[in-house]
Amino acid sequence: MLADDVARPARPRALLRAAPYLAVLVLSAGLIGATLAIGARLDLTTSQLMRDPATSFMASPFIGFLSQIGIFIWSGTASIALFAAAAGVGAATRRLRAMLAATGLLTAALALDDLFLLHEAVLPMIGVPELVTYGAYGVAAVVIALTFWREALACRPGLLLVAGLFLGGSVALDLLDPSGIDPYLWEDGAKLVGLVAWFVLHVDVSRHAVRCGAEPCGSRCPTARLAGRR
Repeated sequence: MLADDVARPARPRALLRAAPYLAVLVLSAGLIGATLAIGARLDLTTSQLMRDPATSFMASPFIGFLSQIGIFIWSGTASIALFAAAAGVGAATRRLRAMLAATGLLTAALALDDLFLLHEAVLPMIGVPELVTYGAYGVAAVVIALTFWREALACRPGLLLVAGLFLGGSVALDLLDPSGIDPYLWEDGAKLVGLVAWFVLHVDVSRHAVRCGAEPCGSRCPTARLAGRR
């Protein structure tokens, strides 16, 4: 009986210790399997799917430079927001962390869209118009805004305004396609400014969620007050 009682709590601990290794195995196998499945479906070679595009097509490594930077910023923002949502503590930042989880997931979806041209190429191939995809992102953003508007306005509303204006302006230029301007410079330039503002906003809010669990967003962090006393 005593041996059984000792063995029971040991099993969950062993599973917890094994979980990271299982995650590595499952994620790696899933990604490689998805790569091979895409290759078989689209008649692409393993080399085309696994090598860098610039190498595969013997192009300049700077092709798509700004686009690649944008994907890094999207991905970095999503990673920081989701980490802070999981790592933050304290009742005062509970809703703030929920907001970071929501915006982190939306940002991750936008990063995947940017990386694989989902709204421009992939989804239209299966019958989903570009406007529908934009609409889905818009609905998600509105739901997040309506749910967490107090937290959003308490945390750097100026940065939020800059991000919204420039990202919205980039979408408007993409849909309207005005003549007489360089669409790539203006559309992608506006998008970059919005992205950088979105990234800086999430870095600041995530820092608060992780370090200032006893204080709501918009107030001074206890750590900052302690530092000031020194």
